[in-house]
Amino acid sequence: MEYAVILCLLTGIVTLLMGLLQLGKFFILIDSNNDSLECSNAFRREVESIISSQFFISLLFVGFIVNFISTPVNSGFTSAAAITICSTQLRALLGLTFKADGVIGIVSGTIQHITELKPGDAILSLICSIVLLFLMVKNTLDSRLCSLY
Repeated sequence: MEYAVILCLLTGIVTLLMGLLQLGKFFILIDSNNDSLECSNAFRREVESIISSQFFISLLFVGFIVNFISTPVNSGFTSAAAITICSTQLRALLGLTFKADGVIGIVSGTIQHITELKPGDAILSLICSIVLLFLMVKNTLDSRLCSLY
């Protein structure tokens, strides 16, 4: 069984249990107004329904439909998700605080606020990134060497 299918199944199970046990109030959801929780509750219900539907779809073993999605589409979706995730983490990695929406807003905001960079956060982020890249390369080399023997 693939890890993505297992992850979808576990996500659905955890969300279903949280809904059944009324643990949804522990979700930290931020609405745009910060005046009422009605928007947050509606958003929470929407997320719970989506994840619950993923759970029930995984019980019906409908995952084989994913095999019909072409490799370029899957690659493009994965690349777009990676770009979005990296751009949203850019502010935290550099220790910047500003409000922005979307990839372009975050990149332009980062360029505008680069003078507010927190050196400690940036150095720690750089060191962690280097260590993670080193471990990834080491793992790749180890797996290639093991396959030779």
